[in-house]
Amino acid sequence: MDLSWGLALVPFISAGLGAYLGSYLRKKGENLATHEDIDKLLDQVRAVTTTTKEIEAKISSDVWDRQKQWELKRDALFEALNKMGSVEDALSALHAVYMTDKERGSERTEERLKAYQRFNNAANDLDRASLPIGIVCTEQLRHDLLDFGVFARDIAKHIHEWQPEAFLVWGSEFGNKFKAIMETMRKEIESRTTG
Repeated sequence: MDLSWGLALVPFISAGLGAYLGSYLRKKGENLATHEDIDKLLDQVRAVTTTTKEIEAKISSDVWDRQKQWELKRDALFEALNKMGSVEDALSALHAVYMTDKERGSERTEERLKAYQRFNNAANDLDRASLPIGIVCTEQLRHDLLDFGVFARDIAKHIHEWQPEAFLVWGSEFGNKFKAIMETMRKEIESRTTG
């Protein structure tokens, strides 16, 4: 009877063991499938992260480039404006020296030479400051700056030829050219915020 009793238990034990092994293998299969899904998901997240970083780097580089270009433009414009002011000051000083000499009927040669040299230096500095303007701004603005310098030199030449009144005669046109260039520069600066 012991044997029959043992044989009767074998199907129950086999069924229990089969159910346990089936459940165990099913659970292992689910875990393996979940692990594979997680690996696929991690690969997708890595790909998205890499792409995101590449896009961020590209955007950062483009923004940095635009910022640097704007800074170059701004610096060139302010330098040219500063040099225009120096030309105006030197031309005014040249006029004052020659006008005083004409009114007194005297010739202060050394003072006139200093004033004329100061003007020439200022005009040359403006010419040099105009060079980068043609690169970072419009060629028209560069042309306008050079034209302004030529106009100022023409006035200085007349002053030097004992016609200091030329400063007063052409002063209005000189001022208008100065204002027009300043307005163009303002538009160049504003193009950064609107463009």
